This record gives sequence, structure tokens and C-alpha cells, in this order.
Amino acid sequence: MANIPYFLWLKLYPTTPVKLMKAKLQAITSFHGITTPKRRTTEEVKDMVSNHVCTNEFPDSQSVFERVPDRSSEILEHRKIIKAKKSAKCFSISEREHVFPPDPVSVVDEHRIISETCKMIDPTIFEDAGCEVYGLLVPFTKLTPKAELDLNYDVLTVSGVTRKERKHSEEPIEEVEGPVMAEECDYVCTDCEARRLKNIKPSAWPITFALAKYHGHMQKKCGGPKFTTINVWFVLLLGEGN
Repeated sequence: MANIPYFLWLKLYPTTPVKLMKAKLQAITSFHGITTPKRRTTEEVKDMVSNHVCTNEFPDSQSVFERVPDRSSEILEHRKIIKAKKSAKCFSISEREHVFPPDPVSVVDEHRIISETCKMIDPTIFEDAGCEVYGLLVPFTKLTPKAELDLNYDVLTVSGVTRKERKHSEEPIEEVEGPVMAEECDYVCTDCEARRLKNIKPSAWPITFALAKYHGHMQKKCGGPKFTTINVWFVLLLGEGN
């Protein structure tokens, strides 16, 4: 306990932090008759109190102060520790849940793993072939052998949209006879099968472009003539123009 006013304490010990809330400071200013607006900050109120000079004596009043240590460095260090803990990857391993080395794989698990692996790498999952109508490369799971189908191909016969290959300009212009399709393909996709059952024309003649590229690549790979499917290119161009 000391009979020292607050403003005098600030003058005697300016470097000593005296931490008082704004409400406490306003109580001191009210006791000393200092008018402080509510919107003043704590630092402004401290300045008003430190510049105040008491003209009255308060024999019955005493000031009690306790020096508060500066803990800013401790707070900063504590924040660094918390940040390091959050950024660190901690893994808690329980001896009851994790046993090392683990038990050998059972026969049931071996059979399940092998069966699932065989299903994943089965050729029918990722292998594909060309559709006889569209020429798209379709997975085998969506293809049906054309030998098993009994469908009407007349819907694919359209006059005025095909041209046969000509080696010279003097050769006559002739159309491709019969339905336009890739006879080298042995499968028909389920979409084309459903459309032809309903006597609906395929919706994308330009897709035959994929058929021409596919068969041109296969003919070249097999050592056969490279341009045997040139008529398909004419079908593509004329069909796309119409």
C-alpha cells in the first residue's frame, strides 16, 4: 500500500506497466473530477490522468499498486508452440489396434483378392473393337457379334450420298451399292442394334470418320493396302454435307 496517486505513479515509474481496464480508469477520473467521454481510448484516458494535478487532498484515500511483469514474450512463445503443434503431423499408434508383423493372409482373403484382380484386368473391361455401323471403338461389353444378329440393313442404304473411288477423272461417277458399313468389323454396338431394330437411321454419319481412321490403321498394321476404305471417306464427306 502506498499513498501515491495514479498520475504521480506514472510520473515516477513511466516504464512500469500499470494495467488497468478502461472502467477502472474511468472510476479514477470520476473520483478526481476529470470528465472523460465514452469514446476515448484507454491510452487517451491514461494521458488525461497523467496530466491531471490534484488541487484537493484526499487524506482518507490510498493507492494500492502491484507491478505486473511484461508477459508479451511468453505469449509470443506460447503462440509459436501452438502453431508448431498444429503444423506437425502426429500419428498415434495403438499397440492393441496395430500388430506388427501382421497375421498371414487367410485362404478366403487370397481367393477374394485374386478374383477381384482378375475381374479388373479382364480383357473385356478395357479392350474394344470397331462397330460395323458407326465405326466407333466400343468396349467388348457393349458389342454383339453380327453373326448372332438378324437385322434389316436396308435403312443404311441411301441413294445420292456415296461415291466410289475413281483413279482418273475420265472414270464414271458411281455410287456404292448396298448399305454403307464396315464389312471388316465383326461386331455391332448395342446402340446401333437398338436403332436398327426400330428402323431408325444412325444419328451421326460423320462418326464414320473414326471407322475410316480405325480401318486404315488396321490395314496398315496388317500389311494390306492402305487405302482400301477410301469409299468410306467419300461417305463421310457427302454424309456430313447433307
